[in-house]
Amino acid sequence: MFSSVARDIVSACFSRGRLALVAGGVAVALTIPATAFAAGGPNPVSTFPVGNVPLGVAVNPITGTTYVADAGDGAVSVLSGQTHRVIATVPVGSIPHGVAIDWVTDTIYVGNVASNTVTVINGRTNQVKATIAVGDGPSGVAVNWATDTVYVANFNGDALSVVNGRTDQVTATIPVGTGVGWVAVDQETGTVWAAGEAANTVLAINGRTNKVTAVIPVGNEPFVVAVNDATDTVYAANHADNTISVIDGRTSEVKATVPVGAGPFGVMADPMSGTVYVANFADNTVSEIDGRTNQVEATIPVGAGPFGLAVAGALTRNVYVTNANGNTVQIIRGV
Repeated sequence: MFSSVARDIVSACFSRGRLALVAGGVAVALTIPATAFAAGGPNPVSTFPVGNVPLGVAVNPITGTTYVADAGDGAVSVLSGQTHRVIATVPVGSIPHGVAIDWVTDTIYVGNVASNTVTVINGRTNQVKATIAVGDGPSGVAVNWATDTVYVANFNGDALSVVNGRTDQVTATIPVGTGVGWVAVDQETGTVWAAGEAANTVLAINGRTNKVTAVIPVGNEPFVVAVNDATDTVYAANHADNTISVIDGRTSEVKATVPVGAGPFGVMADPMSGTVYVANFADNTVSEIDGRTNQVEATIPVGAGPFGLAVAGALTRNVYVTNANGNTVQIIRGV
């Protein structure tokens, strides 16, 4: 169950599965199943408490430091790479959602849905170094490490914001239509992929020209998208029909549709193993997909309301999952 604090911040107005987040007089539409408020689940490996309503999560692959967006607190929990305990809490904007790391500069970017801003955090000091005004309802955030460019999906707007990571200034906006909730970058090709939940599409964007190059029909209400840079494969979590669309990044065509658990939100690919992980929000599980066969190899019970996923990289191969209804982060040993 949500805590009393979370309930004060998150006003649940369900209409056909749509949840209106209301904070400071600003209504923010996110698509979360009504079954999201189910009670918890078992511990797959280890569990660590964080703040209220943890959503997005990102891990620095060099230090192992983990950053969790606590939507109910307007803060980011910083977890030690050694102990996985909270070592700092950084105040950010209202309803922080997506988190991304530029590990080259050790900078963290957080999309604040109800503040219409991105918070920039110095990873060495855990201090806020900038607050950037972007579009309406910024949710997903991604970084191109090679170009130091940040892309922000403005869920309630109609464009992606493009931010120069050196100057912390918005340099472009890319029209993509309304209801684009998440964004990912292929670090090999520079292609930006955006999940168009309202239109049931995934958009491919040329990172050099900031132009949409393909619009790909996928499943019902894709909210989160992820990329395996090693194979140029894109994964879209279609949370209204419980599937993952697998897209060939070279041809921009769907090559497989994989049934998973109920209400998939988070999806993440491990480029080292090719394994794909899916957070099934409504049934408190994580699906583990073999990236070569596109078959579910395991279903892992986790805590209540799994939402965000992050892979630590080659150092540990740990997979981090946030449990939005349990106020915890759990670690799954990657394959």
